[in-house]
Amino acid sequence: MDHRRPTAGLGDLGFPPDPLTGIRAVPHPATIRRLLQRLDGDALDAAIGAYLRARTTPPQPSEPPSKPALRAISVDGKTVRGSRTRTTTAIQLLATTDHHGVVLAQQQIASKSNKIPAFQPRPDAIDLKAAC
Repeated sequence: MDHRRPTAGLGDLGFPPDPLTGIRAVPHPATIRRLLQRLDGDALDAAIGAYLRARTTPPQPSEPPSKPALRAISVDGKTVRGSRTRTTTAIQLLATTDHHGVVLAQQQIASKSNKIPAFQPRPDAIDLKAAC
């Protein structure tokens, strides 16, 4: 979807055109928020991560390396902006990314938790064999 023309990809996302004008209207931000709140967050993370992994190709070296290259992986925790309410604390996420910016795995952790003990990679999401 072209960021300058937000209506360009609405048909691909299943938004129908207006029957009178044929124009696909961009949904109101509140509609998008309500939709995202109803989705399974883990399933959405997995789908977006798979999509990004499929689109990302690591840079190819100009010469073949003498030994297999190691893959750099980072782990960092973040607070989800706008997730705190009067009755709940803000949501804390622990994300594992490669150095191409692709999120390999993400999980919610306890708000007062230390990030290090919470990191336990899922074998189905991250291949650590060639990681440094």
